[in-house]
Amino acid sequence: MIHTIELSKMISADMFNEIINSLNIPYNRQIWFTNRYMNKGILAIGLYKFKRKSDNIPQSNEIALDTHYYMIMLTISTSAMFGKDYHIAQEILCFTPDFVRAIYQKIFEIIPCLNLGKSFAVNSEAWMELNAFKVRRIDFAFDFKYMHQIYLQMINQGYGINRKTVHRNYYSANELQAEIDDDDPNINIYEEMVDANTPYKASTNYVYYSCKSMNINIYHKMSEIENEHLTCNSETDYDFLRIEIQAKKNKLNYLIKKLGLKGRELQYIATPEVEHELLHTYVKALVGNGIYVSYDEAIQIINQSEYTNGMKQKLITLIDTIAKKHSVAKVIEEVKNGTITTLGSYQSLQKHLKLIEQLGINPVTISRRVEKYVPVQTFTNGTGTSSINLHMLPNLVDIIEAYHAQTLEYRANGIPVTEKDLEAIDKIQ
Repeated sequence: MIHTIELSKMISADMFNEIINSLNIPYNRQIWFTNRYMNKGILAIGLYKFKRKSDNIPQSNEIALDTHYYMIMLTISTSAMFGKDYHIAQEILCFTPDFVRAIYQKIFEIIPCLNLGKSFAVNSEAWMELNAFKVRRIDFAFDFKYMHQIYLQMINQGYGINRKTVHRNYYSANELQAEIDDDDPNINIYEEMVDANTPYKASTNYVYYSCKSMNINIYHKMSEIENEHLTCNSETDYDFLRIEIQAKKNKLNYLIKKLGLKGRELQYIATPEVEHELLHTYVKALVGNGIYVSYDEAIQIINQSEYTNGMKQKLITLIDTIAKKHSVAKVIEEVKNGTITTLGSYQSLQKHLKLIEQLGINPVTISRRVEKYVPVQTFTNGTGTSSINLHMLPNLVDIIEAYHAQTLEYRANGIPVTEKDLEAIDKIQ
């Protein structure tokens, strides 16, 4: 699912001035900026003028060549653009080539001079090539309702990510930090002009990490609407948890290389493959592997394992310490700085965390306070040698994998029509 997209395009000086004058866009903090078209799904329009590097200025004795580049940036919500609820993210399978063209046509209704393909059919490749925007930031979202308050607690108690560097405390950070820069300026108008006016406040209903190439937001949607007094549809159920990965251009440049994409244009970025790559990578970085079980049940699984008695005791001590500290990340940091000495070295801690995950369980356990709300299901251990009934919740990584598999199935064979859908169609007729 996609919530917000920031698009950009290099334009001429004449077009730059025409847009500013025709829309009467004011100058604000080094950017010509307006958000007057939010009701049209364009949350922000920004125009930016920046100097060429000296070695990129063409030489000519006959004319005075411009020493600046000119760029337009648009932040859009496709849900709002097409008359739907702004708070509800757009399904990823909606982003077909025809839908991307429809997005551009909505933009051209407000800024006609951006349409460079007027002499071509809208459905032609030439029209798309001339009018394509590059993605500067795209917000992939995953919403779910099931036990969302407990899952938010599990995320908060997980491995964590360093806010400044997106450095994971346990798994390799290379993948998390990977990015590729380019000549485009590293600015994001919505983030700098709008988000800057809404400072982050710590909350049990909100998890936030930010760095140069991406942001991670995890929050309870209804709480956000209530806390920020946002307008919403009274008939819509907003009681869900949203995991949002906001990938900026440097991260997208890296994914283009990794996934072999054609470019940073919207039609190549708004795909199930890019969505899955980001959601899978960063959710795994936050929560690790393994299902969630209660504290007592985790101890039971460890005691029934084939590990030696000495190793079982070390793993039980680790589970107990994490439960008392309410955070894997905090335990890791305190082992590193010597505050905790009962768990051995950092290298031993890494090994023991992996051994717990190999049993098929997560080192974060479900608290006794909420255990009674968690359904009992059959659990088979990591070696497949025994099965027991436990209070358990599937890992978020597994949930995202199932969502991605379903998305690919729907793309290949179409979305199945349910009895509820048929009833709704009958009512319309």
